[in-house]
Amino acid sequence: MKDDPSARVVMQTALSLGNFTSNQIIPALAEILNKNYKNHWIRMAVLSSNAGSSIALLNHLDNQTSFFESWDGEKQKFLQDFTYITAARNNESDVLALVSELDRVPTENQEGIWKSFAGGVKRGEASLTDKVKAEITKVTDSSADAVKEALGEVL
Repeated sequence: MKDDPSARVVMQTALSLGNFTSNQIIPALAEILNKNYKNHWIRMAVLSSNAGSSIALLNHLDNQTSFFESWDGEKQKFLQDFTYITAARNNESDVLALVSELDRVPTENQEGIWKSFAGGVKRGEASLTDKVKAEITKVTDSSADAVKEALGEVL
């Protein structure tokens, strides 16, 4: 059903898969996202579950698919939403893993990603740990002023 030509069926498949915890869920959600990332509702369906918004999914997309071999505005939106969710959850190990990957985002796209990160932290209403703050500072040290400004309120 993840290969169905109907976007509604694919979206429902992503929503349903998100209810399971099997190791097979991450590759299936990654495949759905890889084929349908330009569809906002399918992206949201994937991201709505813990598995679909996990560092494991991001790693799978990076290491097992060609998802990040090219970049476009819809992938930017996906990563912004993913970053927002991860920052709002404020799980230290997930945030550290995400932060370590964000320096690979094209320079011209980093501001939007970091703004989403700051928005997620604010939404989660939790403070970042000193370890996370130090890692963010290290990663963004040579970033544009707009990135530093976006993070100013949460660091």
